[in-house]
Amino acid sequence: MLPEGVARRIAQNTGWLLAERLARLLGAFAITIWVVRYLGPEDFGLLAYAISITMIAEVTSGLGVGAIVVRELVKTPEAEAELLGSAFALRLVAGLAIAAGALALTWLVDGDPRALAVVGIVLASVPIRALSTFDQAFQARMQSRFSVIARTSGFAVAAAMKVALLVVGAPLAWFAAAVTVEVAVAALGFVVLYARTHPLAFQPRWHRVRELLRDSWPLAIAGAAAMVSLRIDQVMLRQMSPATELGMYAAAARLSEVWYFVPVALGTALLPALVASHADRERHDRRLQVALDVALWSAIGIALAVTFLGGIVIAVLYGSRFEGAADILRLQLWAGPFVFMGVISGRALLAQGLQRVEALRYVVGAPLNVGLNLLLIPRFDGAGAAVATLISYIAVTYLLLLAHPKTRHTGWLMTRAFLLPWRLRTEYLGTRRLARASAEEPGIRLR
Repeated sequence: MLPEGVARRIAQNTGWLLAERLARLLGAFAITIWVVRYLGPEDFGLLAYAISITMIAEVTSGLGVGAIVVRELVKTPEAEAELLGSAFALRLVAGLAIAAGALALTWLVDGDPRALAVVGIVLASVPIRALSTFDQAFQARMQSRFSVIARTSGFAVAAAMKVALLVVGAPLAWFAAAVTVEVAVAALGFVVLYARTHPLAFQPRWHRVRELLRDSWPLAIAGAAAMVSLRIDQVMLRQMSPATELGMYAAAARLSEVWYFVPVALGTALLPALVASHADRERHDRRLQVALDVALWSAIGIALAVTFLGGIVIAVLYGSRFEGAADILRLQLWAGPFVFMGVISGRALLAQGLQRVEALRYVVGAPLNVGLNLLLIPRFDGAGAAVATLISYIAVTYLLLLAHPKTRHTGWLMTRAFLLPWRLRTEYLGTRRLARASAEEPGIRLR
């Protein structure tokens, strides 16, 4: 068992992070709806395009060093200045290079001056992200409240800016600037809060850079592949469909992704229990099965509700200009059962020490998603991209686990989750038979 003080700090950290996620979710939801209605399908699609390119660039330029820096800070806190300085220098150089490359590629592929301007404004946030290296120090010390304060400050400033822009009727470029402002304010918050709790001392060292790159490259590949899987559909829609189609797709995605906090919260609470019960296979499987059951059937319930009410939801929230987003939303939410179970099974793989299989999901999923989008978007536009995402999630979160010998048992537990109604019926009937037998023969006792 963990010492009481450590367990309390872990619980407090988790509470801070979940509270931040919920606050951002609720705060962003109303503003996002307002922004979507104001910009309309074409302009909102262009903003979503810029954000998707930037998110891929951000994760790629991070080089997977974040988790490595946290690990090394815990092991060798006396090397903090070298570790933070080396990671910052590495991320800054990578951020500048990758942002410039992404902008050049956008110019070559897209060619629209307005799109290039919006993408360039949002891409400016990529090198600024290097300052989030200070966040790794807070994580290593289990001081998540400082991270939450910095990120929440950025979110609050950007939210106020968006409201002001909506009131005055500002053009699209200013909404792109609000994205970069959020990152910049959060980065400044990391610096200020770190300086208040620790002397600022950056000492980049070449040998530290080499060590970080040596340890982080598998995480860098997995992270980049994961973000490509999540965002490449919106980039491809911009190039292969009418201008308004991406706006419809992105608007629907904002609603379908609202529910993703459910498996994340469930998985965060579940991970310590899975780690603690790893040696007891029966208890581990029982806990994992309950979590998979809850995740799967809550997602199915959401998808069923939206299947019947999707048109009304889109009309009420976004207005008549986004009428075409209803069918896309329905398809996106039917990927939810596999997204939800994928998060839970990912925590199980982590508890079992199978991180490489978790990384393999994304490495396989990225090219699969790209290939399916190339096949389906020209024929079905946004609906084709949604189907491509659904097929990709089925393949990498479920079928891959069934196929891999080390994860086949987890895949079987996911299969049992689909059979929950029949399992409940069988267990109920079995209990009834035992009760009847117990009544007839007093020597038989129920367990």
